[in-house]
Amino acid sequence: MLHRCSISWAILRRMATKTFTEITSDLSDKPDADTVQFGWRGRTFEIDLTSDEQGKLEKLLQPYLDVARASRKGGRARSTRSSGANLGEVREWARANGFTVSDRGRVSQEVMDAYEAS
Repeated sequence: MLHRCSISWAILRRMATKTFTEITSDLSDKPDADTVQFGWRGRTFEIDLTSDEQGKLEKLLQPYLDVARASRKGGRARSTRSSGANLGEVREWARANGFTVSDRGRVSQEVMDAYEAS
């Protein structure tokens, strides 16, 4: 939770303004919190926690983190080809058999099915 506060002083007809930002815990409203990001079921969340609250969260999650797999940050996982076919060979075969395929990128499922059936 962010709290913004402005303090102004009038000094010899000059005005000075001092602005500070204080992050407080979203759970306890205590000061000196930091923003923590975490993911759950494909979504990313943020919460402001004190160092004690962060420690409790880490302790709670540690058994799960110990056995979890790391994933790439953001985005979907890549699908794997079930055939394991060399795409260069598939493209060459497809052109020789009347299919239109690009030099790069995804090979259509129709072409893959026809290649595997041959």
